[in-house]
Amino acid sequence: MGAPKYGHWDTSLVGKFNPGDHFGFVYQITHKESGKSYIGCKHLYRYKKTKRTKESNWKYYCSSSKYLEPDIKKFGKRAFSFVILLLCKNKRDLYYNEMKVQVDLDVLGSDNYYNKNIGGKRFFRPVESYKSTEGIGHHNYVGPFTVTYDNGVEHRIEDMSVIEFAERHGYNASHLSKVRYGKRDTHKNIVNLRYDGDPMKDTTGVRNPLNLGPFTVTYKDGSRQWVEDMSMVEFCRCYGYSQPGLSEVKNGSRSYHKNIVKVEHDKDD
Repeated sequence: MGAPKYGHWDTSLVGKFNPGDHFGFVYQITHKESGKSYIGCKHLYRYKKTKRTKESNWKYYCSSSKYLEPDIKKFGKRAFSFVILLLCKNKRDLYYNEMKVQVDLDVLGSDNYYNKNIGGKRFFRPVESYKSTEGIGHHNYVGPFTVTYDNGVEHRIEDMSVIEFAERHGYNASHLSKVRYGKRDTHKNIVNLRYDGDPMKDTTGVRNPLNLGPFTVTYKDGSRQWVEDMSMVEFCRCYGYSQPGLSEVKNGSRSYHKNIVKVEHDKDD
């Protein structure tokens, strides 16, 4: 009896499997003549919120890459090999392993790949080397980097990437990247992340314009304090408040934090 068929996919690397036992898989599609490949991932089932509904179109899926699709149309599917590299039990493992394979194979640094992004995020190949982090939203770099917590404690990471740090400690790597670039005030209890040589070195949160003074704090007793010469993070460290708590008061998602009921940034004239 021949090997089981899984649409057009070569499963020699993963062997026989029951789709119902897995969330998805990481794959490689290769143009046989040129050897140019694409690395991606695919869900085995469709989901409505967190509930599995029906099997996806994975058996004859050809990727959704706009860079690969023209060649498949031009040369035809038979000109390509479709290989399942590994199977994943859940969404987190699927996306992590997709990015890990893409990084390990250096898909952005080689002309042998169709990939123009990693994990769905578009990156441009740097002019010289990956030593320059300016303008690159990449969070796969191995340390050293430093995270700053809302209690003022700093933790230096030497031997892992942001993704690995996030996986081990229950954070979201994408949210940490946003904290690094000032697109997000905090993620859980982390208020800053910076790499050595990072153009944004400030550990006080002042790199984010939304955290800069002057701002006014209103207390439960009706009194007000005008803060001019420090950031919100510095204010919290100085007076014993939680920066995430104060941020929630500021954006209206929380009615008060300790004895503070309102935080307003002074608007420029």
